[in-house]
Amino acid sequence: MAKREHQAVCKQVFQAEKKLKEVLLQVDNERRNVEQFKDQADKASTQLKQLRRQLEEAEEEAQRANASRRKLQRELEDATQTADTMNREISSLKNKLR
Repeated sequence: MAKREHQAVCKQVFQAEKKLKEVLLQVDNERRNVEQFKDQADKASTQLKQLRRQLEEAEEEAQRANASRRKLQRELEDATQTADTMNREISSLKNKLR
């Protein structure tokens, strides 16, 4: 009887050790998966920061371009007004010369 009990206990110990190894392998795999996900999250975060920075730079460039366009538009309007004024003066001078 003691031999049978000993064999049963040995079998239970073997099964428990086997189960423990399986669980340890599973935990190790999960740990690796967590590390991979963390690396992916870090890379995504870095990329997001870079894209945000690029967006800010693009918005600033667009603002500068719009400011330059508005300045050029004002200068064009001023030049057009000046040209109109000069054309009226030329017409007036021509009429006086006739």
